[in-house]
Amino acid sequence: MSFLLLLKQLNDAAMLYEKGQYFDKAASTYIRLKNWVKVGELLHNITSSKIHLQYAKAKEADGKYQEAAEAYMTARDFDSVIRVNLDHLNNPEEAVQIVKDTKSTEGAKMVARFFQRLNDYSSAIKFLVLSRCHDEAFQLARQHGQMELYGEILASSLDSEVRPDDFRSLALHFDSERKSLLAGKYYFHAGEYQKALKNLMNVVKANSEDTEAISLAIDVVGAANDDFLANQLIEFLLGESDNIPKDPKFLFRLYMARRQYREAAKTAIIIANEEQINGSYRNAHDVLFGMYQELRRNNIKIPTEMQANLTLLHSYILVRLHVRRGEHLKGARMLIRVANNISKFPSRKMEK
Repeated sequence: MSFLLLLKQLNDAAMLYEKGQYFDKAASTYIRLKNWVKVGELLHNITSSKIHLQYAKAKEADGKYQEAAEAYMTARDFDSVIRVNLDHLNNPEEAVQIVKDTKSTEGAKMVARFFQRLNDYSSAIKFLVLSRCHDEAFQLARQHGQMELYGEILASSLDSEVRPDDFRSLALHFDSERKSLLAGKYYFHAGEYQKALKNLMNVVKANSEDTEAISLAIDVVGAANDDFLANQLIEFLLGESDNIPKDPKFLFRLYMARRQYREAAKTAIIIANEEQINGSYRNAHDVLFGMYQELRRNNIKIPTEMQANLTLLHSYILVRLHVRRGEHLKGARMLIRVANNISKFPSRKMEK
């Protein structure tokens, strides 16, 4: 067969390769003959990516775009598959899925340009971020009033290459527009905790019931590990700045974020007592049980009051469970324990 090739008897050589089941060599020879029909017939037996790629290019040149896309896929030339789907097959859904599956940077850029041509700027921004073109995404978002969307996409991105400067640019933008909540959020992501807390405190001082701002402030202080910033927030939560003590659950969350477990335990007891007074016994139990587990994980001694309250609430919850199972003796023991402390269950009678 090599002799035939030397004599340029390509067709005979290709046929002999095919009969001998040397399919890659047969296809390579048919390509030299530009006999794409024969190459197509042999495709399912061909292992060479190079041959699939040559076949794909030939089919694209002939305007056979679906066949070209399939051949590019077999050749694992994913960027070409994306390009053909966008430019020729008008199938952006398939292109988007391939970008998501392959995480192709160049493919994401192509998808972004496609959506820009359609004036679908939110999708374009998303794929610019995915392709790590953050500066272009920022400029596009600013031009078309999509900065909040850009921020959400950037914050939810799992891309480890998102830079603090990208978040800082967002924070400065929202700071200039006096959108303190968003400025605080993105200063936080940029690691500028003092500026983040300053903006968030401006929000909560104007509206002490803005739970989103308070929650973000807790996250900031927890990440900052800075006593000065923590004391600022603690004073606010205790009501020292406006004489309005805030919901103890925020103080509890702050102590937990800072791993101040003893202080968190004291606050948990206060919260649980309030829940008990309001008749929310299940909530009270869950607060104490969660705190109990956290203290155990950190090898911290369980306060006696917490242990006693948790045991009592657990007994209350178990009564009906034992009764439904027909374990009346166990249920009676739990009920006696509750009855001996009935003053701690002020808002309702024991359920049957």
